[in-house]
Amino acid sequence: MAADKSLVSIRNCPDYADCYDSIKTALSDISFLSLFNGKRVLLKVNLVTARPPEEAINTHPEFVRGVIRVIQENGGIALIGESSGTLGFTKEAFEVSGISRVALETGAKILNFDTSGARKHIIGGKILKEAYLPDAIFDADIKITLPKLKTHDFMLLSGALKNQMGALPGSYKCRMHQLAPTPPAMAELISELNLYLKFDLAIVDGVISMEGNGPVFGRAKRTSFIMAGRDLVAVDAVCSAIIGFKPEVVLTNKIGEKLGLGNADLSNIDLVGDTGGNRRPGSFMLPAAPSKLKVLFLGLKYFLKSIAVMPVALQNKCNACGLCEKKCPVQAIAIDGFPRINIKRCIRCYNCFNICPNGAIRLKCKWYLKYFFKKSSRGMRLEGMV
Repeated sequence: MAADKSLVSIRNCPDYADCYDSIKTALSDISFLSLFNGKRVLLKVNLVTARPPEEAINTHPEFVRGVIRVIQENGGIALIGESSGTLGFTKEAFEVSGISRVALETGAKILNFDTSGARKHIIGGKILKEAYLPDAIFDADIKITLPKLKTHDFMLLSGALKNQMGALPGSYKCRMHQLAPTPPAMAELISELNLYLKFDLAIVDGVISMEGNGPVFGRAKRTSFIMAGRDLVAVDAVCSAIIGFKPEVVLTNKIGEKLGLGNADLSNIDLVGDTGGNRRPGSFMLPAAPSKLKVLFLGLKYFLKSIAVMPVALQNKCNACGLCEKKCPVQAIAIDGFPRINIKRCIRCYNCFNICPNGAIRLKCKWYLKYFFKKSSRGMRLEGMV
């Protein structure tokens, strides 16, 4: 293998019951198993919304269990982190997805990025100048992204690089679509975020993937593999090829390579493992390239989503403990008998809602968006919504 080449392992995995063996073998292929000993290992799952595993929207809980087992058997401490796309209700999304149950059974710790404390970081990118990011990410010794392999109706591929958008807490992540309203701009932003976060490894859940109009409304597709690599761009390039895209068509690959994140050229990637599997390029139902009208529609959608849900204080429940004021990352809360929230300053990370011991902070959805929010959150209790 040439020194400048990236190594990606792909291993057959016909069922989620086989994940442990496939993951262990893949990590052995890329010489990663020995790195876990004594380390705090963050697993950044893909938890788009509160949906059960069979819908193939989120990283499957048994896949997460397999990764945790490999880490623990090799001396590591597993942590599971995410801020879901169900705004303010990441805890419930963890429960509905089955990942909370796996955490409980394995002893892994859940890190809700909406509540784990966020600070402003100077990213210094062309598009992403700064970002509020959870402290929990930077407390880990090893950072692993665990994407579900899915097509994406805006970025074409939802993979190892794009998964880090879930590092942004609450509806703050929705603001990124205002900074980067087109696919090229969003690819630049995602690449800049990854350049700053510097994840060490990607392990892709490709046992059951999603095709068509992903990342939520596509169709489940059994693909029966897992993939692992230290180079996230290379991993996404191989995933792109399996789906049926030339890697350079997926802009996160192209721009990620340009920024020095890794190799997008398949000739610079050594693929090892079960490389002869039944993975025919072009067998996926592909999403349509986003039209100008769709780009405008998505821009409006995410703008409305970014302002839809706001924290409100209930005076009769507050004991003025000051925890919300102390923990607010942007000093948008002042205690004056009860919490007064400066909505103009608020970034809607929902930390105050999640940490209030008395339930004095609730979430309120704008009346003209409440129907759509509840429809997209079907099956959820939404406790704390007023």
